[in-house]
Amino acid sequence: MTLYEVIQYINKALNEGKFPLDWVGTVHSYIGKFEIINSGTGNGKYLMPITPGGLHFLYRGQNKEFAPCLPSIYRNNPSEAEIFVERMRLTIFKRMLNSHPIVTGFFRPNDYYVDEEGLAQHYGLKTSILDLTSNLNVALFFATCKYDSNSDMYSCYNDLLVELN
Repeated sequence: MTLYEVIQYINKALNEGKFPLDWVGTVHSYIGKFEIINSGTGNGKYLMPITPGGLHFLYRGQNKEFAPCLPSIYRNNPSEAEIFVERMRLTIFKRMLNSHPIVTGFFRPNDYYVDEEGLAQHYGLKTSILDLTSNLNVALFFATCKYDSNSDMYSCYNDLLVELN
């Protein structure tokens, strides 16, 4: 089955209401549209992607199976000292982020939540967050491409074939 056929298969299942049992979690999302959500605790606001109705799923895009599937800070059986060092790196990142002009000049004064650990993960820090996406194309990109840390680039697998039972 080609990648295009996989996408068609998943979209058809979604449209027909036939969801495989291992697909869990829902999220509303639509590219370019966000809703301001109050936290409910008086601690600020969140920008949440929205869609006018509809059911969407969260996907984990990875190009091999990881069992168990763990956040980066807990992978490869780290020692308590290694986890402590990663947490200190995260603390330094948070301090730097909280002094950034966009954060101090816009987000904080307007009471928006900044996901510091989520941002840190995308800058290569090890965190306790596991990336999921509601965008099937994003998940398929990460499932069909490998990352080369030496060149800091992704490359697609040339001979990818997927079989669905």
